[in-house]
Amino acid sequence: MKKFTTALVVLINCYIIDNASAAQNMSYVYDSKGSLIYSENQGNSGGNQKAYSYDQAENRNVITVVDTSGASLLVYRFYQGPSHFYTNYYPEGANVGFKFEGYGFLVYKLSASGMHPLYRCYNASNQVRLISVQQNCEGLSNEGAFGYAADNSSSGLVPLYRFHNSSATDFLTTETYDEGVNAGYVYEGILGYVPQ
Repeated sequence: MKKFTTALVVLINCYIIDNASAAQNMSYVYDSKGSLIYSENQGNSGGNQKAYSYDQAENRNVITVVDTSGASLLVYRFYQGPSHFYTNYYPEGANVGFKFEGYGFLVYKLSASGMHPLYRCYNASNQVRLISVQQNCEGLSNEGAFGYAADNSSSGLVPLYRFHNSSATDFLTTETYDEGVNAGYVYEGILGYVPQ
């Protein structure tokens, strides 16, 4: 998982009309130092999402760029005790004060043969959140499918692992098996296979 060490300060939306009269909706998110950490461009002809990080010399690097008119969607990972939170839209997590942990993984935008939905699930009574392949959300409230994963592994795909920490009542979803094990979480299985 790629890490950012920033906090949300402001979200700016602006609208740009280019020479071809194609409306563009631009969104920017800055950290507490005023450094750009996220941008999104949506328009009639497609769009993209960009997540940025900074090196020790404060040089900006583009961590990932996702063409939102393409087949994949970026999933951002946040944390607020006691659980992780996953979203396709960065401001959703940042605007409610969750700690941004970075780019989580990619999911497919549309379903196709050999794919299944990934549901975002929530229990308001104990603030537990998890990602499930079960439409009933394993007894939690279903907040909807936020993307799709392939049923089987193939070239260009990586497994999406789910782990559980019962003492923290937290579920971790990651492309990196060692991350869950090294953090003391219990391995629960593979949710599917997602673009690398």
